[in-house]
Amino acid sequence: MLEEAKRLAIDSLDLLSVIMLEEAKLLAIDSLDIYSEATPPEDVQIVRLLNCASRGDIKRMRQFKECGYNMDACDYDKRTALHIAVSDNQEHIVKFLLGECDQQGIAKNGADRWNVTPWEAAKTSALEIVYNEFLNHCSELKDTENDDYRTCRLIYAAANVMFPLTKKHIECALIDGFKD
Repeated sequence: MLEEAKRLAIDSLDLLSVIMLEEAKLLAIDSLDIYSEATPPEDVQIVRLLNCASRGDIKRMRQFKECGYNMDACDYDKRTALHIAVSDNQEHIVKFLLGECDQQGIAKNGADRWNVTPWEAAKTSALEIVYNEFLNHCSELKDTENDDYRTCRLIYAAANVMFPLTKKHIECALIDGFKD
């Protein structure tokens, strides 16, 4: 019995040590001077990019770009930083990736493991500000997506309990529908 208790205590300490080590690594990433290190392997780049895209760390994302990181890199689910920024509603990261990193191709054609592009994710999740970033940076989408834009605004308004806005959009959609 005593031997079993010792073994469990040692296992618990090992697990605690691993957790503390991982937390220390994350803290080290935040204080890391990426300009002084050699370009890391792609798997490290992917983890850093996706982490910063999720947290909305635009300063670090710009540093990664300056240091030559592959801004188009994707994880095992084929998700890029753009996918993550859209899903986490990080509009300034979406703007940066579409504008400064020229990721319009990924926006429209970069499907993840579930066959969803960042553009489709923005449309279906009713993230209006993120959706507008796509319209601002992907001019070919602006001409073809008017109905989707109205639908996105309706969903967004309904999700945020904006009934007067919803009524206005429904009336506009009905009027436009009768014109066609």
